[in-house]
Amino acid sequence: MFPARLVLGVACAVTVVALFVFNAPVVAHGGGLDAYGGHRDTKAGDYHVHQGTCAGRTFASKESAVQAGCRR
Repeated sequence: MFPARLVLGVACAVTVVALFVFNAPVVAHGGGLDAYGGHRDTKAGDYHVHQGTCAGRTFASKESAVQAGCRR
C-alpha cells in the first residue's frame, strides 16, 4: 500500500486543482454604484443592487428598488 502521507498529499493537491478548474468564473463589471448601492445594467435593461439592504436583488428600475425600501 501507499504511505498515508503520500495519499494525503495527493488528495490535497487534487482538491486544490479541482477548486481552480471547476470553480465558476465570476464576471466583474465597471459599473459604479449609486446612493442605493446599485446601478442600471444597460445590457439586461434592469437595475441591480450590490450593496445594502437589497444586495443581490434585481429590479425593473431604480424607482422600483427605492419603493422596495432599498438603502445602502
